[in-house]
Amino acid sequence: MNNKITTTKSESILNFSTQNKFVFVFFVLVFILISSVLTAFQKMEYSSTVRVLVIQNQQMQMDAYIASKSSEAITKNLSDAILSSSFRTRVIEKYPDTPFVFYASEKQKRNYWKKQIDVKNIPNSSILEIKTYNESAFNAEKFVNNIVFTLFETHRDYHGAGDLIKLQIIDNPVTSSYPVKPNWFVNLLMSLILAIFFNISFMMLFPNKYTNFDVSLNNFFNSDHKRIKTNQKIKLVFNQAEIEQEKVESENLNLNSQSRNITDNIDFEELRKRLLNRNS
Repeated sequence: MNNKITTTKSESILNFSTQNKFVFVFFVLVFILISSVLTAFQKMEYSSTVRVLVIQNQQMQMDAYIASKSSEAITKNLSDAILSSSFRTRVIEKYPDTPFVFYASEKQKRNYWKKQIDVKNIPNSSILEIKTYNESAFNAEKFVNNIVFTLFETHRDYHGAGDLIKLQIIDNPVTSSYPVKPNWFVNLLMSLILAIFFNISFMMLFPNKYTNFDVSLNNFFNSDHKRIKTNQKIKLVFNQAEIEQEKVESENLNLNSQSRNITDNIDFEELRKRLLNRNS
């Protein structure tokens, strides 16, 4: 019963959208245009990614499953530690050339640090993926190297297992050849989804206004189309009139030239007759 009702509602929304397709397409284009403008104003950034494996030395009495889960927990602790203020301070103190914008407040520093770094734990493993962003591809790779080197030196302070935990780079830094931010595909897809959601909400809450708006848009663009056709017809009429006028003028010129030739011939004949009469 519920499935039938849901199907009926979806069909009615689809039919209503088809009947008012002009306003539906209009809102989709508006959302895509706004998303494109906002995306174009965002700064372009490159990324550099490195993968680090967290290795835990297993003790004889430790089960393999428990050891793997312990490594995953330690990996989670390290990922949280990389985003902490203390780790950020250590990276900047050890590598002063780290690309970082220094803000006055601690909150602004944290927000910037989290925007420039993406730390992810690979599921069901003890692999830590660190990705950094920067407007320069060279600085993005230098940034991730500084983080990894600092992590190798100070990781014991964040898990408490001492020398039982070792880190190893399994994937060297890979830097993108093209900017990865902003993501045009994701932004345009989100704008399309929002446009569809907005259309459905508008037509369900205000169906009459939705239909009236569709009629207004349809009339507006159709009137413009008719105006263009009318202007084209007027231009065609004026062009034909100019052509006809040129034909008339050319015909008048031909008649004048013919009349002049005839007049010239008549004058020559009279002159010849007068000369003959005078000689006789």
